[in-house]
Amino acid sequence: MSDFQHTLKGSAVITGVGLHTGEPVTLTLRPAPVGHGYKFQRTDLEGEPIIDADADLVVSTERGTTLGKGEVTVNTTEHVLSALYALGVDNCLLQTTGREMPIMDGSALPFVHAIESVGLVQQDALRNWFVLKEPIWFETQERGTEMLGVPTPGGEFRLTVMVDYNSPVLGTQHASMYRAEEFKKEIAPCRTFVFLRELEQLAKAGLIKGGDLNNAIVLEDREGTTEEQLKEVAKNLGREYEKVEIRRNGVVNTTDLKFFNEPARHKLLDIVGDLALVGRPIKGHILAARPGHFGNTSFAKRIKEKIREEEKNPVSHVDLGKEPLFDIVQIHKMLPHRYPFLLVDKVMEMNEDSIIGVKNVTMNEPHFTGHFPNNPVMPGVLQVEAMAQVGGIFALSKVPDPENYTTYFLKTDGIRYRRKVIPGDTLIFHLALITPIRRGLVHMQGRGYVNGQLAVEAEMMAQIVKNPVSAEPGQGQRHRLMSLSKLAYIHPDAKLGKDVTVEPFTSVYGDVEIGDGSWIGPNAVLLDGARIGRNCRIFPGAVISAIPQDLKFAGEKTTAEVGDGSTIRECVTINRGTADRLKTAVGSNTLLMAYVHLAHDCIVGSNVVIANSVNLAGHVTIDDWAILEGNVAVQQFIHIGAHSFIAGASLVRKNVPPFVKAAREPLSYVGVNVVGLRRRGYKDDAIARIEDIYREIFVRNTNVDRAVQQVEQTLKPSPERGQILDFIRNSPKGIMRGLTE
Repeated sequence: MSDFQHTLKGSAVITGVGLHTGEPVTLTLRPAPVGHGYKFQRTDLEGEPIIDADADLVVSTERGTTLGKGEVTVNTTEHVLSALYALGVDNCLLQTTGREMPIMDGSALPFVHAIESVGLVQQDALRNWFVLKEPIWFETQERGTEMLGVPTPGGEFRLTVMVDYNSPVLGTQHASMYRAEEFKKEIAPCRTFVFLRELEQLAKAGLIKGGDLNNAIVLEDREGTTEEQLKEVAKNLGREYEKVEIRRNGVVNTTDLKFFNEPARHKLLDIVGDLALVGRPIKGHILAARPGHFGNTSFAKRIKEKIREEEKNPVSHVDLGKEPLFDIVQIHKMLPHRYPFLLVDKVMEMNEDSIIGVKNVTMNEPHFTGHFPNNPVMPGVLQVEAMAQVGGIFALSKVPDPENYTTYFLKTDGIRYRRKVIPGDTLIFHLALITPIRRGLVHMQGRGYVNGQLAVEAEMMAQIVKNPVSAEPGQGQRHRLMSLSKLAYIHPDAKLGKDVTVEPFTSVYGDVEIGDGSWIGPNAVLLDGARIGRNCRIFPGAVISAIPQDLKFAGEKTTAEVGDGSTIRECVTINRGTADRLKTAVGSNTLLMAYVHLAHDCIVGSNVVIANSVNLAGHVTIDDWAILEGNVAVQQFIHIGAHSFIAGASLVRKNVPPFVKAAREPLSYVGVNVVGLRRRGYKDDAIARIEDIYREIFVRNTNVDRAVQQVEQTLKPSPERGQILDFIRNSPKGIMRGLTE
């Protein structure tokens, strides 16, 4: 999940009825500014009052979570909040025309679809993660609920749930979610559930007026329930009785369970929605036994208490006896400072936006000789300098070769000294980003603590600057900052951009151009005609722009080009073009893994991934976003379409159209690349159109020309249809096989 805050691109409208009131309600999800969080607004009331989605504002947990402020309440908030939280929406205004959220089908999926229909937009602020650093627990013996939060090794948000209601039909069930991306498919479709005996009580109490068999799973664990009893429940609900049967698994509904453990998965869904009331996204593993809204929201309050403790003292959890993240030897390699001005002894923790470092204050330090005799006090400026050095380590950790950079502080603001620091004290510094790092500028808030008490604080801004390295530039290399190994051969006519690094034993010939910020690893060879874009990484042993292995090649002036941001791994070979195309080209942000070979006149698009030991013969064209797994061999003049995926060890003899997955021998269509398309933002309706097109072309076993005519006659025009049909028409040697051939 991104480290930046997100909101909706536009407003999403959901209409339905409240579960308990049965009253129509319209819920509108609107974009909101940075730091807004989730807020509910009752547009049906005078003044349109707003209630924050805050665990401290929970006023009831009976049959759902209810938030209240004064006389104003909003009920059943958990389903919509779970969808917002799991899909990565940080800021949203939820406007409602009633006190109860629409129940829809009893799951979170309608809210997921509404959010996806408008999409998300990244905002210019970092997410304020709450990272579990030590266990947090909650339990209640009366309800049997136990909840535990623990750190996760990868810093992700995980959930594990166990439900046990001592019921013969429900039994013990488990559910888990190890990545938020699993929510839409595995958790969101799961409906709320209720036992028939509870339904009878709720119906008699005049509640659950909006409930029916389409928005809840109804379970019956009693023996001998009659049809008359079911009719009586329907009557109390104000519903016309539908003929149903109680199945062996106790389900009364006319539809099947979506998962065998759908009740447990729905409990997990509820936890996600209730933990959204913490107000900050969580990194940690939450384990829950027999959870309910009371336990969920109580646990959310416990987390908020921990957040408040950490805000007062964010280093309270630090164990100085454990192995540090960076010891003094490693710090020596990162910072240019030396005794007596190296003021950081170790770094204990660091994540995407903060760092914790330690300074042990001893009487042996030279400044105590005069500051002050018989009353030693660490100078405030040195406290700030020590804090700045911790921030410098954080800043330098963001570059691949910190030893070649220096951090220069531009300003400090808001410096406050809260207590004396004397020999024997241990200063623990916590620094956190205030704004994202841009153009090398690092803006952080720092605080230093002694024995849990705040000793010093300051706001700091610094810039990361690459150290100038002396080199003897040739023509086209003057006035540049470069890191050029003296053990590398660089022809004086080669044109190297700014901040280029050339490692030892590399050869760069004269007719070579290397863009700004590129790194050329040891033993790489860039021959005449090599054109390397900006910010590329060329790994050891790569050979770029070798003479084509084509007997017709007569020494024409041709090139081998690599686009901006591309990575060429170990021992990749790229031959330059011939007179036919005049170049071999690799697009931007493309990855060629180890031992890939590109023969002459190949054209590889942008954002392509070609895995280890793939071989491309001459004149092959691969469009943007394609993926080739390892050991694929592609014959000459083949065209591979955009967003396609080719399984490992395949032999490609025919053109591969866009959007498909291809495998088997001979290479055949095995489906649409749904996973890849979703990752790149394709909506489900576009993917469905693609599947319909290929169903005609590949699955129905018709002649391709007739299939194309059928597509044109029966399927509506769309960008995807045009792209696929154009590709097929421009494949004179044909395309790969279909499923049934």
